[in-house]
Amino acid sequence: MPLDKFCTGSRLDLESLAAQLATPHVTQDDLVSLQHLIEEMKEADRVEDVRRLIDLDSDFHGLIVERCQHKRLQRALHDMQLQVRIFRIVTKRTDYETYPKTHGDLLSALRTGDPSLVRQTVYSHVMESAELALAAVPDDGVLSIPETESKT
Repeated sequence: MPLDKFCTGSRLDLESLAAQLATPHVTQDDLVSLQHLIEEMKEADRVEDVRRLIDLDSDFHGLIVERCQHKRLQRALHDMQLQVRIFRIVTKRTDYETYPKTHGDLLSALRTGDPSLVRQTVYSHVMESAELALAAVPDDGVLSIPETESKT
């Protein structure tokens, strides 16, 4: 399966399901932690630290996946983390500057406690991110790893 299909289709379905299942188990402390990660994303974006943005994105989604209480789903998402990270790096900076806003939207959905809204919000978030990343793929389809991920 091509990396782009793996990172969009599989992640899209699994992560949106995990978020839906996690919603009733997300605590106030979790919401505070997620807000803190968003604040860190804003700073990482300000200094154009792409590596840090990718790490924070992984931490944000990882916390939600931890709360889904579905071990097989958690394992599947954990197993695809490396492929998703590689895909994010090789498609270079696409939607990183939108990370604070889009993750803020996810946090707002989680605060409602509505599992269906959370699932739809995560689905839209992953789809938008994938579309932006895939749009950055050159016409020849050849992806290369950038020499540096950060200006810092």
